[in-house]
Parts: sequence; C-alpha cells; structure tokens
Amino acid sequence: VNLLSDFTIADRIAPLLASSKSVEGNPRIVKRMLNVISMRNMIASARRMPVDLKLIAKMALFERCCKSTAISILYNEINATADGKPELFRQLEAVKNDLEAFEEKLPKDWKEHKTFLFDWINLE
Repeated sequence: VNLLSDFTIADRIAPLLASSKSVEGNPRIVKRMLNVISMRNMIASARRMPVDLKLIAKMALFERCCKSTAISILYNEINATADGKPELFRQLEAVKNDLEAFEEKLPKDWKEHKTFLFDWINLE
C-alpha cells in the first residue's frame, strides 16, 4: 500500500477513528491501524487473494472498536457462509438508514456498539 492509498483509507475511516472511544483520534493508534491494513493487504497479495483494501480497512476498524465478543460473532457469521457474506450483513445493510430498525437487527452482544456499527455499516 502506498502513501496515497494510506491517505485515502485514513480519510474514509477518519470520522469513526475520531469518535470511537477506543481510538479517540490518537495518531499512534491511527498509524498502527494503517500498518495493520497495509500488512494484511500485502499478505493477501502474496497469497493471490483478491481482497478489497476497503474491506480490509473496514474489518480492522471493527476489530479495533468493538469488544472481543462482538468480534467473535463477526467471525462466526463470516465463517458460517460459503461466500463469506453473512445474511446478518444483508439485513443490516437493508436498514442502514434507520437507526431504530438497525438496532433491532443487531445481535445482543453488538448492541452496546450500535452507534459505531451504524456508522460502520454505512462506510463505502
């Protein structure tokens, strides 16, 4: 990942990094996240895995800003599908403009992260 890609990714996730209680705009944490994204992208490229850099960034952000129980649910949802696209994501994306409906669809262990997740699911 080059410097321009780093800036593009940082710009996309900056609002969530600034507002997340686990990051609070800390430049060291932001740089660490960019390094994680870059490293995962290099590993995927070396393994010839066609993974979108935006997806890598989105996953790293989730892992940084949510508790381990929420992360476990995420991994279980992804691993339970053949295509890696959980039905839960489809349901959440269908209500991504309605916070109340969005919260109703969230797993119990994700509800404490509802504001973050509402913004997260809306990342492009």
